[in-house]
Amino acid sequence: RRVLFRSVLAEVGTLHLEFYYLSEITGDPVFKEKVDRVRQVLRDVEKPRGLYWNFISVATGDFTNGNDTG
Repeated sequence: RRVLFRSVLAEVGTLHLEFYYLSEITGDPVFKEKVDRVRQVLRDVEKPRGLYWNFISVATGDFTNGNDTG
């Protein structure tokens, strides 16, 4: 069985929006705080040629070519 340790960047963006909304409708800021940390990781990660890659490693937060398996 192959285990993938990566996520498509669009998936991360979708979860970001959903967690922000969850904080808004529940009044609990914890969800927003969690995705704000993800946003900080994305801001700080090295972006080759200034561009975001399609895949990101869930283990390291670094961009990957999508072949990360364990």
